[in-house]
Amino acid sequence: MRIAIVTPNPVTFPGGAEKVTAALVDVLVTAGYDVEVFDRTRIGKGEATRGLLQPKLFGDFVLAHQLGSAFNRERARFDLVICNGMFGWNVSAPRVIAIAHGTIGGYLRATGTSVGLFAYFKMRTLDTWFHNLSFRNRTVVAVSGRAAEECRAYHGVKRTAVIGNPVDIDRFGPAPDRVALRRALGLPEDEFLGLYCGRPVFMKGVDVLRELLPMLPAGHRMVAALPSGSVDAPNLIARVGVPHDEMPALYAACDYLFFPTRYEGASLVLAEALATGLPVLTTRAGTGTDLAGDDLLGRFIHDDDRADRYRADIEALAADPALRSELGNRGRDWIHRNCSPQAFAHAYLELVEAELTGAELTDADRAGGESQQRHGPTRS
Repeated sequence: MRIAIVTPNPVTFPGGAEKVTAALVDVLVTAGYDVEVFDRTRIGKGEATRGLLQPKLFGDFVLAHQLGSAFNRERARFDLVICNGMFGWNVSAPRVIAIAHGTIGGYLRATGTSVGLFAYFKMRTLDTWFHNLSFRNRTVVAVSGRAAEECRAYHGVKRTAVIGNPVDIDRFGPAPDRVALRRALGLPEDEFLGLYCGRPVFMKGVDVLRELLPMLPAGHRMVAALPSGSVDAPNLIARVGVPHDEMPALYAACDYLFFPTRYEGASLVLAEALATGLPVLTTRAGTGTDLAGDDLLGRFIHDDDRADRYRADIEALAADPALRSELGNRGRDWIHRNCSPQAFAHAYLELVEAELTGAELTDADRAGGESQQRHGPTRS
């Protein structure tokens, strides 16, 4: 059986969606499927620079069209195609699985016009429309329960499967000697350390971080792993540009994760912290909604962005080592059940098999995918 994956970037690209795509390719190949990836490297240089809609704000729409066209020319060779996000809007095939790493509607509901008025309008109209084309009348894999709810609410999706992004649970785990690890990383050995990971922007709750830092009790500080930029605030230890292969040690060196994000499809940071055994203080964004159903983990997942509430959580954690241990164990158990590589592989293989064992495709189906694409634009 031959499977195509349509996605914007090569799997070697340093991004979260690319890591998931790489894991999916590995799962499918290991299971015996013949997999081919259609990414931007499949587009000729001349073709990639043609067209009137090449400015940065519109380039993804053009790239999605080009990738879909590249696949459509070869669709007769494939039994199934899997598309990342809106990059399936121009794909024409009878068997398609779309992956929703989040939704535009959910993102804009969380961030509002903080993205800028033009970007807000573009996302409310064009981005939403192209996602509608990619998702409707297809099976959609949502990376969290919250993302699945958003797909149904904002895009009219009828068939969803929730498959969490995989975490390498062998790489992320508690440190056998946290003091020695902190010494090696140049971190304070005797302070209660939180960890903030992400871009210092409104969507990631950097304003809540700034409000919280002056409130921290004596002997408490926050380590901020920032991909770029800076945060000028007291009680902060900034680490900029930490390579991903060094993150397991940084998680394990800290006492808890502080993650006041306003929107996620499913956060890799949150999953890695849980796999490490850290208590997590976060919101209901993305995976947070799934965790909130746990009676213990849900105590530290909030609907608002009040810094004083997080300060109370931190004080409760600092005063109760047994609570921290129980939260850590509960979080690791949740990750093992929902986001381990084994759980990821089992869920995807089961879904792919179900799609492939549906109605048998004829040669006419393979050659004439337009008749199956009721959700796509009309093309001459």
